[in-house]
Amino acid sequence: MSAEPCAERSSTRALPCYGPAVRVHLLRHGEVENPAKVRYGRLPGFGLSARGRAEVERSARLLAPRVGARAIVSSPLERARESAQIVGPILGATEIRCDPRLTEAGEWREGLPRSLAPRETLARLLAPTRWPEREQPLDIARRMSAAISEAIEGGDEGDVVFVSHQTPIRLARLAFERGLVSGGASPLVRLLPRAFSRYACATASVTTLFFEGARFVGSEYVAADG
Repeated sequence: MSAEPCAERSSTRALPCYGPAVRVHLLRHGEVENPAKVRYGRLPGFGLSARGRAEVERSARLLAPRVGARAIVSSPLERARESAQIVGPILGATEIRCDPRLTEAGEWREGLPRSLAPRETLARLLAPTRWPEREQPLDIARRMSAAISEAIEGGDEGDVVFVSHQTPIRLARLAFERGLVSGGASPLVRLLPRAFSRYACATASVTTLFFEGARFVGSEYVAADG
């Protein structure tokens, strides 16, 4: 895997076995300490709140009886790395790595209030400073799919745990369930991927993708409160 150190369930038919069974667990980071209620995006300095740390621990303990992970792969952003540090010891992981492909979606409104703020938004649009452009859904889905595919193509049977963010996790699920990256998606899904990716993905929730070899066979969603 290219990385640097650092219940809802789809119904599935009985399928022939195409290779080792692999489960990819996509953990969303816990609640963020954000008293100013801004759109933090990829901005530094946004770690977990006390509640966020507690809900990540709760999710990890729900996973522990059925997951044994040698390594946790995390987005490089602070809130994700903090979540990975909580999850790793509970799941018995011996390594935590960072992979930039798991990072939050690019967003030009970073730092602006979450609430309606027309004056601040206009000032941002008119400012000479070049702000990050909004990352396109297909680009997010491609980078997440590449990271997941590398993990499952490693040939090891068992569990892989990624720590990421809401939009990337939703689009990763859409990529495998609806064929957004592989080319199997319907024209409507390709046209409106965000509309079709409104899967539940609360803070500290776990979205699990099931594979037999490289073949996707189903998914499961578990919230932090079980």
